[in-house]
Amino acid sequence: MKETWKDELIRSLSVTADAVEAMRDMTEVDQFGPIIRLLLETCGSVVVTGAGTSGIAARKLVHTLRCQDISSFYLAPSDALHGASGAIRESDSLIAVSNGGETKEVNAVVQIARNAGAKTVAVTADARSELAMLSDHLLQIVVEKESDTSNLLATASINCVIAAFDAIGCVIMQEREFSLRRFAQTHPAGRVGRVLNDQDKEL
Repeated sequence: MKETWKDELIRSLSVTADAVEAMRDMTEVDQFGPIIRLLLETCGSVVVTGAGTSGIAARKLVHTLRCQDISSFYLAPSDALHGASGAIRESDSLIAVSNGGETKEVNAVVQIARNAGAKTVAVTADARSELAMLSDHLLQIVVEKESDTSNLLATASINCVIAAFDAIGCVIMQEREFSLRRFAQTHPAGRVGRVLNDQDKEL
């Protein structure tokens, strides 16, 4: 491997690691609490939307919630605006992910959800964006810089979003006292399934 490659790998990883590390200060700000309470109190489904890289983070949150036996689904903004938004109910909560907060399709989905009576959460870097203004709750995730040299790709920032979603998922698991036995039922396959089922046999 060229030495320059190694240097760039280390630099990129360091930027992302520093960005995630800096997020620990966010726990002192009352942003996470209302969102966690909302997800715990949602009677319907947790609907998550986002375009591009934000959509990937949205899908990750959906998977985390489903593993915990929480009804959740990803709603593509393009599909939502062509009829799929009819799945949103008043009993649902919508989480919309957009770094800039100005993606028209995503913001349109939020407005549709509000019209349906659902509670909405914006996950964005810009507290003054249209997305933030439209939503009931805000999770603002700001990074000093992205890990790519152009400072344009959603690299460090999207890792921070996923880290925040993972942290929220861990809190919800704790608050709901979600058992490993139940986890074994929702995740019976793969290495995780084997470990969980082996533990279940020992109980």
